[in-house]
Amino acid sequence: MAECNPDMTFSVVITSYNRPEYLVNAVRSVAEQEFPATEIVVVDDCSDFSVSELLEDFSQLPLKIVTKPFRRGASHSRNLGIDHSSCDYIAFLDDDDAFMPQRLSCAAALFARLPDCVASLCSYQFMDGRERKESPSSEWVDQEKLKKGNAYCGTSGLVIKTSVARLEKFDEEVPSGEDWELFARLSQRGHFYYSNQPLFLYRVGNHASKTNQKKSLSISQLEQRFAAANKQRTWLGEVNYLTKIATQILGDLGSKQQIWQWLSFSLRKTGCLITAKVLLTLTVNKFARVLRY
Repeated sequence: MAECNPDMTFSVVITSYNRPEYLVNAVRSVAEQEFPATEIVVVDDCSDFSVSELLEDFSQLPLKIVTKPFRRGASHSRNLGIDHSSCDYIAFLDDDDAFMPQRLSCAAALFARLPDCVASLCSYQFMDGRERKESPSSEWVDQEKLKKGNAYCGTSGLVIKTSVARLEKFDEEVPSGEDWELFARLSQRGHFYYSNQPLFLYRVGNHASKTNQKKSLSISQLEQRFAAANKQRTWLGEVNYLTKIATQILGDLGSKQQIWQWLSFSLRKTGCLITAKVLLTLTVNKFARVLRY
């Protein structure tokens, strides 16, 4: 185990909805930590089954199960988990992901070494054993890199001081990109570290499902997804903001109907130069991916 302060306490907040097998796997991964969690807060977003009954075999764990009376989404669940946490730090875990055994021990060692950190992120491996092709180097989270997009990780890679989490909660009015939007705020608050050591397993299937849903969105539905960028527009700067909007509009252009309608929308929202630049970047990246395979 990495050297760490044994008095340091961690809550693990697991958000769940209607994925019993995944949830059991997620909880088991927390039970197998080298550095044990002080408490595990499972927030159920009104599933069709009893989470308490499902997790009966984990009765020896310090489980807190919070069941919501009606669905409010993942950000609301994470914020509810923050409210129910009583430890020094909070590690987040989506129910379809899983921690590697050294997840909390590495976090404890990091915060012992860098006590001024407000939060940290880590890299991941895919659930099927594949490794990421690219990951930023281990260093402080780079605001300029973050302004270009989220090259770091999702919420399952986040560990945050509880005192900071209570101040900087997830924005429940942001329907997508809520992790990136929170990371943007944390990068402006204080020392925010990233380790490219993979410390959790990421399940790509749910991401693919969300991507397919995005491809079928109407223009008005897609505009609602600009909320994260709109909130951080000043911090992003106008060029980065418009580039982010154009990328959201044009990212799945090849799979959309009425392509000229989407191109026209991008031109109206972001202008000719940004639209052309994003189209070129997306095309180059697509060919690069083809060549890699």
